[in-house]
Amino acid sequence: MKETLEIGCSPYGEECAQVGTDNYTIRARAECHAYKKQLLRLIEKQFNKTQDMLPDGFLGVKTSAHDFGCYHEVVARYNDNDADAEEIAYWLEGNSPEYWDDEAKKELQEKV
Repeated sequence: MKETLEIGCSPYGEECAQVGTDNYTIRARAECHAYKKQLLRLIEKQFNKTQDMLPDGFLGVKTSAHDFGCYHEVVARYNDNDADAEEIAYWLEGNSPEYWDDEAKKELQEKV
């Protein structure tokens, strides 16, 4: 069965776009995509796995309804019979970065 684990919208120590603010969607999507790439770099460092070694669509951006509009966050999707993908997903949830890395900062400066 397909499982989804919410990882977050940005590193937990960083300020992020807030639902309902001006340009939220543009800023939130840029942050989520930068965060997704940063998480992929962490996976490669921790598990020696590149994106092409992960299940298709393992990391994605999910849009959900909220009282003040839609919000966006990075999620890990995996089949519950894929122990490696499940391990990586839960590792990300428990070891998400506190701050943007240099590559993510650069990407965000270019997009936002």
